Amino acid sequence: MSPFARSVLLTWLLLTIVLPSYAFKIKWPKFPPFRKTDVSLTNSLGGNLDLTLHCKSKDDDLGIHLLHPGESYEFSFGTSYISQTLFFCRFLWQNECHYFDVYDKARDYQRWPYGCGYNVTKSGPCRVYSHCFSWQRSC
Repeated sequence: MSPFARSVLLTWLLLTIVLPSYAFKIKWPKFPPFRKTDVSLTNSLGGNLDLTLHCKSKDDDLGIHLLHPGESYEFSFGTSYISQTLFFCRFLWQNECHYFDVYDKARDYQRWPYGCGYNVTKSGPCRVYSHCFSWQRSC
């Protein structure tokens, strides 16, 4: 194929596939180079306390979930090599309210590319088999 024909074909693909997807915000299927990432949050508050959480990203609102002691909430999402995925959650119990970024691609992608689990404690979320974090901010 001549260089001119390749240029025409590439321009046609760009105009018919890529540009309309930006204009109409089409979500492409999650195929390579996209990865599935899993996040698990477990109520480890102790004291027989229920935990209410509400997780979101820029594009997705995962709703409000009530976790009784020891229960877990899990969700999955697609990450790509080019997007900057961020999921944050609000955690509520008794008179406490805190926020934490449960998945930040800039922080988590290299070490936990396929996901991570947290035990949610009063002092902050703790990675399963790893270290604990402080709450990032209060409500």
